Amino acid sequence: MFEPGEHGECLWEEYLLDHVIYGVDIDYKAVTIASLTLTLSSLQHRDADKPLPNLVGRTLIHQNSLMNTVPFRKRDEAFAPLKREIAALRRAKLNDDASFEAKRVKLQEQVAHFAESTLGDQAPLLSAECLEINLPEVFFKADGILDPCGGFTCVVGNPPWETWKPNSDEFYSQYDSEYLALKNAKQKKQRQRQLQEKFPAIENRWAEYSARMAAGSNFLRDDNNFQYQSWTVDGRKTSSDLNLYKASVERFYQCMQEDGRMGILTPDNLATDLGSTGLRHLIFEQGQVEEYLSFENRLGIFEGIHRSYKFATLIMQRSTPTASSFKVFFYKHSLNSLNDDSEKLNYAMSDVHKNQELLSLVEPRTQAQFDVYHKMTTRFPLFGETKPFKLGNDFHRTNDSEYFTTDSTASIFPLYEGKTFDQFTILYQPTEYATTEGVMKKVDPDQKEWRIAIRDVASATNRRSVISTLLPPNAVSANTINVQKNAAEVSLKDKLFYVGVLNSYVIDYYLRLMISIHVNQFFVKQVPLPEPRMFQNSDIIVSLTKQLLHSEEGTDVYRVFKPTKTEIKNKNEEVLLAELNAHVAIEFGLSRKNLITLLQTFESPKHKKSVQAEAQRIINCYDNLKKTGITNE
Repeated sequence: MFEPGEHGECLWEEYLLDHVIYGVDIDYKAVTIASLTLTLSSLQHRDADKPLPNLVGRTLIHQNSLMNTVPFRKRDEAFAPLKREIAALRRAKLNDDASFEAKRVKLQEQVAHFAESTLGDQAPLLSAECLEINLPEVFFKADGILDPCGGFTCVVGNPPWETWKPNSDEFYSQYDSEYLALKNAKQKKQRQRQLQEKFPAIENRWAEYSARMAAGSNFLRDDNNFQYQSWTVDGRKTSSDLNLYKASVERFYQCMQEDGRMGILTPDNLATDLGSTGLRHLIFEQGQVEEYLSFENRLGIFEGIHRSYKFATLIMQRSTPTASSFKVFFYKHSLNSLNDDSEKLNYAMSDVHKNQELLSLVEPRTQAQFDVYHKMTTRFPLFGETKPFKLGNDFHRTNDSEYFTTDSTASIFPLYEGKTFDQFTILYQPTEYATTEGVMKKVDPDQKEWRIAIRDVASATNRRSVISTLLPPNAVSANTINVQKNAAEVSLKDKLFYVGVLNSYVIDYYLRLMISIHVNQFFVKQVPLPEPRMFQNSDIIVSLTKQLLHSEEGTDVYRVFKPTKTEIKNKNEEVLLAELNAHVAIEFGLSRKNLITLLQTFESPKHKKSVQAEAQRIINCYDNLKKTGITNE
């Protein structure tokens, strides 16, 4: 096959098709198209009288690539008693023996019972088979023993990025083209009943569909199949919807041989989300990540997903991690960046391991931004380490709706939401209230205290992402607010300090390296948040915060914080904010250059002028404080 000329080319291409290139897909049409494409690519050098290769069922397998009837952790148990039969199967395939198919079917039947506890009778409907039996030459030695070094040298793919749960919209829209145009769940429920009455078979099909989804859920949650779909963080097991891209990352890893490589396209959530923590432990502790290159879909690289969606290419090797860094970039818009090494940053493994539980990544756009991040993380410990205060939720908007009322005479507990406040500011008094019964059951005694509140919904593209204030006593909140719990354990002075620091550009910058549209507790716990004793000038932060707290409408809930005679007076809000941000930057040890780099990241097109004006005030204040010697370096 190394001979020059068409004969050598033909032999080489035959070898690639028969022994090198494999494919697995649940969609038979995709398998067929792959077969045609590969076959056509080999016609140029093939003799006209030579038969075309038969790839489907031999190297191109039609089955569910994620749901294997033999669980990964039970492979030895399943295959050891069948080594003689597997050896015969392997010989039959390699020798193109006509008995291969009959042997394959028989062995599939012999191992199918291993999936009964999860898939039950749904395995055929989910196209679940045992991949090892379908490809014995890949996974077994000649004697039929499972090869500990078996698997693929290279695994590549673009797995589905969808949640695994019944989707009534997708199901019923098959039968009614106007179904998706219905405005709310009540109308859709009504249409479902109408369709079931008109076409009785639909109800049975929905039941069958739901049964398949339930079986698939059982399979994907079974530890014998997948070990890294969930993880224990801060003593609690992470929970989230099952997503097929997560199962795909682990399944790709399982199919790799030792020292093999994987290239997979995933949503960018893999790097940051709490629900992906287990997968990060897999790829960073059981493998060597080589590249993690993240794109924003702003220019429509993928037409079918939203332009703000982020996705990434992950390249890794299945080997003991030894490298000190790997290549990254974030927020790129053109695929040309993939091959431009000048755009790639070095991400130190020591940065990944700064939080041993989460192993999450931050997402700077430039090396200068990365330098600011490094300086911040070496200055103070993370919130999750010092645990300066506890965060939680009071009420869930949907689950606790029975405790809500609009009758102001019926309760004295106004129900605050994220939209009711801004930094340091109550924008307006809520018009909805929580009943006394609900408060006593779910919030008491926290409702008696001043409490730190952080807005949950705050995109990284907003002018500011971290929105914090103090909720007054006798107030409660909905789940769009992360609110302080066990509030009596922290002094009011310390609460004022934390609100001031949280609202600084420094903390906002750090969080924006991680978040997409939510500032939830998971992200807050990764922020380096100092305790007051760690700040040289913590009293100044407290004083500035007291002066900045105000209500724009209704009763001034912050009147108790009016500055004393010894505190600075007659300064407008812009000056106070500049002083607070300058002090926090100095305490974090940021240089003037670092501060400018940090502030420039907030210059979105919509807010560029206002941010530049505020940034100039902060830098001027920073310079003045440096001149007067108020530093902490």
